[in-house]
Amino acid sequence: MKLFTSIDQSFSQIALSDSVGVIAFSDNGVVYVNKYTNAEAETLFQFPASPSALALSPNYEYCAYTVADQTFVRELATNTETVHACKGQIRVNDIGDLLATDPIYFNEPLDVTLHGNLHCTFTDSGYVFASEREIYDGDSTAIMNETIVGLWQKFFVTASGRFFNFSGINIQDTGMEVSHVFDYGNFAGLHVGDSLYVTDGYQFPEKVQTVPLNAPEKISSYALPASVNNFGAGAYRIEGKGVGAPTLISPGVYLHARQTDTLELYVGSKNINSQKFYSAAELDGIIGQFAFDRSDKNEITGQAVELIDGPYIKEGILHKPNGVAPRFNLGEFDLNVPEFTVEFSACIHSIDTTTSLCALLAQYETGGAGANNVWYISGLVLSNGNSYIRTVFYDGSIQRIIDAPIEYGKEYHVVLQRTGNIGYVYVNSVLIGQAPWSTVRVPTDKRICSWFKTDATYFGAFYISNIRIASKVLYPTTVSRPRVLPLLPSFEYSTTDYDSFKDFKSIYVVGAENTTQHNISFEQYFDSIKIVSDASLPELAENPELLKGIVFSTNSYEPSVDDDPYTVRQFRFENNAIYDEVTEAELTLFGATSVLNRTVTVTAAPAADNYANINNFIFDADQDFYVRVMFYNPPPLATQVQMPIITQWVSEAGVAAWFLNQRGPAHPTIDSRNKIQFSYKDSDGSVFTALSATSISYAEWHVVEVTRVSGYIRVFVDGIAGDAVYCPKGNVKTYAYPPAMLFRFQGASVATHCSNGARTDIQVVKGQGFYSSTHEVRPLLPYDRPVYTKEDANAIVLQMGYRRGSPMCEKFDTVMHTFGTATITRQARLSQTNVTTSYAQLPIPYFGAADFTIEFMFNFSGVQAQYGIGIGNYNGAASHADNKYVVGISAARSVWFRLYTSPSTRHEVATAAGVVNFNQDHHLVVQRRGSNLSIYVDGELNATSDAFNTPMLPGALSFATHSLNNVNSFGGDIWNVRIADKAMYDGEIKTLPAFPALPYYVSSVEADIVAQFRSGLANENGGNPIQLSGGASVEGDYIVTDRDSGVYEFQCEYFGAANYTVEAKITFLELGATDGHYIFGQYEQGGQNSPRNSWNLRIQPNRVLHWVERRATATLATTTVIGGTVFALELNREYHVVAERVGATLSLYVDGNLYTTLTTAAPLTQSPDPIRSEQTAASALPEFGRCARKIRDIRIAKRALYYGRINKNFKSFKPL
Repeated sequence: MKLFTSIDQSFSQIALSDSVGVIAFSDNGVVYVNKYTNAEAETLFQFPASPSALALSPNYEYCAYTVADQTFVRELATNTETVHACKGQIRVNDIGDLLATDPIYFNEPLDVTLHGNLHCTFTDSGYVFASEREIYDGDSTAIMNETIVGLWQKFFVTASGRFFNFSGINIQDTGMEVSHVFDYGNFAGLHVGDSLYVTDGYQFPEKVQTVPLNAPEKISSYALPASVNNFGAGAYRIEGKGVGAPTLISPGVYLHARQTDTLELYVGSKNINSQKFYSAAELDGIIGQFAFDRSDKNEITGQAVELIDGPYIKEGILHKPNGVAPRFNLGEFDLNVPEFTVEFSACIHSIDTTTSLCALLAQYETGGAGANNVWYISGLVLSNGNSYIRTVFYDGSIQRIIDAPIEYGKEYHVVLQRTGNIGYVYVNSVLIGQAPWSTVRVPTDKRICSWFKTDATYFGAFYISNIRIASKVLYPTTVSRPRVLPLLPSFEYSTTDYDSFKDFKSIYVVGAENTTQHNISFEQYFDSIKIVSDASLPELAENPELLKGIVFSTNSYEPSVDDDPYTVRQFRFENNAIYDEVTEAELTLFGATSVLNRTVTVTAAPAADNYANINNFIFDADQDFYVRVMFYNPPPLATQVQMPIITQWVSEAGVAAWFLNQRGPAHPTIDSRNKIQFSYKDSDGSVFTALSATSISYAEWHVVEVTRVSGYIRVFVDGIAGDAVYCPKGNVKTYAYPPAMLFRFQGASVATHCSNGARTDIQVVKGQGFYSSTHEVRPLLPYDRPVYTKEDANAIVLQMGYRRGSPMCEKFDTVMHTFGTATITRQARLSQTNVTTSYAQLPIPYFGAADFTIEFMFNFSGVQAQYGIGIGNYNGAASHADNKYVVGISAARSVWFRLYTSPSTRHEVATAAGVVNFNQDHHLVVQRRGSNLSIYVDGELNATSDAFNTPMLPGALSFATHSLNNVNSFGGDIWNVRIADKAMYDGEIKTLPAFPALPYYVSSVEADIVAQFRSGLANENGGNPIQLSGGASVEGDYIVTDRDSGVYEFQCEYFGAANYTVEAKITFLELGATDGHYIFGQYEQGGQNSPRNSWNLRIQPNRVLHWVERRATATLATTTVIGGTVFALELNREYHVVAERVGATLSLYVDGNLYTTLTTAAPLTQSPDPIRSEQTAASALPEFGRCARKIRDIRIAKRALYYGRINKNFKSFKPL
């Protein structure tokens, strides 16, 4: 906390007002008062000698000072004063009363400090005492209510009665004595040498100011680039010494100089220090931090604490009431690491009378000997009434226990730390026990909670705060109590000069290489104002020279749409799937290229025939981006010049956007051989090249990342940054780009410019570059497709993503039919040739009574007839009942739109000719808002009309890619088609790689869902709930069973007469060595021709999935051969398993990929048994059909939900 203005020397006395923020000090016989708002201190009066004591009233109306044996109280407004014949420690109230004067001696005490009419402290025989009796002028009465505190030399007590010990101050001024201490409510200030400190009494004082009040030699001026937003033309410079009010440099924009050698910033003559925050090295390894005075979230991950049935956060503390129901969950933490630390402060109020234990924090399953018991910290009360903090952890199978005595109602700082295979427990910075901890158990449930997961009988009432969890040792030597946890690297400043800042809304951070803008907010922080920004630049903590200055602006920061990052391509090749996780378009393989072991691989020698294609992508101007590839290049031939990793490049002189490759041993630039190269061609035709910092080894896996941040492109290899190249412009948009390629360039490529090896974990993000300096490489997480809000989803009339070549409308499950040569490709596009018999069509609901949006991506090679067509419900005749709407692209390359209000009456608008090009990707949006109809091409407004004030002609509608009279059509591709019965855009048009997923079922699909379980045991369609028995339980969204006795079952409507779907998300934990282990099914007993046997889904001991159907004459089962698409599943990993029957084929899918098939023409046997996780026959072997597993998201439908296209998030579970 920062309270004070800079002081340039030692002073004889210092005083601080309590509420207004005024400081008084004396120097060489002169008493000064500084109101912070003035550059110079105000001189109040002068004496021939310095006063021996000084005080200010809280309201800054009276100043008291002692000279010789007299104490004066001056009323500042009238400049009159009263004189008291006394000396010593003094206080003055808001009406001029002198509250405490001469010290009171008991057995020659070392010192006495008096505090208003509330508290007094004094020492006697080395002990510190406190009194709550009122003390008046000259009072020498014995002090009552004495409390022994401890043996201290330096001490202080504030007006609120809080003790401070200043005996060991050596923070930046080792060995300097405290000259003065003064009271500030719950805080105390110290004057040490030429520095001021402040402390809250719980931690060592923090240095506040060391810089002279007026320090012209410390102020530097600097210029801002002319290109910075909101500044207009020309550069602005601050002149002079930076003293005084903020310098206006442009309307609403003010400039403030800073000190050149530290991170301290100046506002006029006042220094604003940043709050304590982590350096990058300090932050590394901290995986959880909960500072409840700032938020209810883990400040590292942003995940909020889960508060269940009663806990609440108030005044920086998480309070847990007594009772079994109130509890909280901090989230999952992996502590299976060589070293870790868990720390917090807690106060136990009571332990429930029904138990002897109150769990505070735990990764623990049960009070018994649970296999998932790892560690816990709790309160403990014994039968003799003694209370303890108990720490328990398992060293393999051995339980270790460490206890420390405590008292109810007192706060304790607790640290559990593992290092060197030893577990250490500290309470209030004292080591109270240690024990071997060579093996840390790995729980299946990694949440850190306030209860045991399966045993909620240990509870009480307590509060907890300042929780920190780290995968490293936080205290390698001594443990200290952090009353305020450091902030994550960001800019947060405190000042008392609120008036100078109150109108500001954002800041510009002027760095060595670029300038960024960030919003700011204000928080009341005791007497000061904390200015908080979202600027997060960790490297500045260790490299302050990178910061040139701060500009405060009255303009709000509204990030452009590209500041909202979105992934456009991502391939992780899970289960060797060859689909882009974003669009679910297929990667196309050529020659000797294959996908093996989660990589796309060329094992043959480099050649132009061996490569893979993905859909193309380019970058816009001023758009941050991020490209990532994990790659393996084997040792090259000596003749290799370039070894392409991924490219969008035909030739430098021709069609080119960018390429990423490793320079080979024959590259003409000798000193850059074996380095990673990223070349970028901008819209002016200029080519910019960025290189890795060093040469890169062969025959090893590396992660290469390319980022553009604020116009600067950098190449990172394994997190290490290369040099930056400034290139803010976009790629050329008018080229007919071919697909992007792996292992070669798109142009005529010779073997010396090809590569082999392997590629995986490919990701492309637009809108954010993430990194501008060396960093730790993070794992590539699965893509999480956005989901519409329900309001937007309700407005969707048609959405065709063609994901994995699916012909289905994502809203209504209707199937698009193709005719002639039209086809839906595995690249997620509808492709048709330029003849009128090649088209696609499907019915859609009516739209167009009011606002609407029609949009799609297209790349046309040509059109039929003069006006062509894109999509519509349009006959082509001058008057026809089928004329409803049409979007066309003409032979002159204009875009036109017609909306019919009767068979022959229409509104029409068209763009100028030439706004689109053939053989080029375009994004087209036609939108009506009110009576205005606008046409946007590639995000730019190209035509508009305000005449569209009439509803579309009612009646049945269709979506067709030709005119219904077979005259108008197109040749080429169309994809990402969406029609909505509302205006979807309000501002900038954004070209997304894929639309969000629909969040709920339509009624026709919902009616066919016979069972759906998402969270807990309730059937969401209103059917029978799941019943548990034996070792089965619910943990979060999962049903968990053990191998011994865990069983779940539910009754379900018959679903197997024709097409059906059975699916779930399953994690196998442990399998036996005997026969197949059931996931679920309706089966009485294996090997029996029982009429109760119908079907089961199970996993064999070799971890291969089987689907089994029992008929009167035979048992049908899927193949057991491992190879091809059938593979052994892994334990402790979740799989999405789908069994879907379409016609006479039952197909089994794992994570969206076809696993195996079974020909089955007859309906399933209608069994009276429930769907159960084991066989239902009492005579069945106990171990048969059982395995330890977790299962969630169970769904059964009496229809095919996917038709073989198991797209991620394509079908979402309906909401509760």
